[in-house]
Amino acid sequence: MLLNSVSPESLARVARLYRTSKEAGAAIGLTMRGFSRACRRHGIETPAARRGRERQLARG
Repeated sequence: MLLNSVSPESLARVARLYRTSKEAGAAIGLTMRGFSRACRRHGIETPAARRGRERQLARG
């Protein structure tokens, strides 16, 4: 599947639902790298970025 064929809404939804970029990408037919690139292109936080942000907030 091409990066342009996935809507930003779909990307945002799977980024919230799945724990890893690999799982999220597989759910919409992209590789982990393709999913991450598409998220970056549309300004969507990836699962890895979300976990990093949550860890920073937990540390204080």
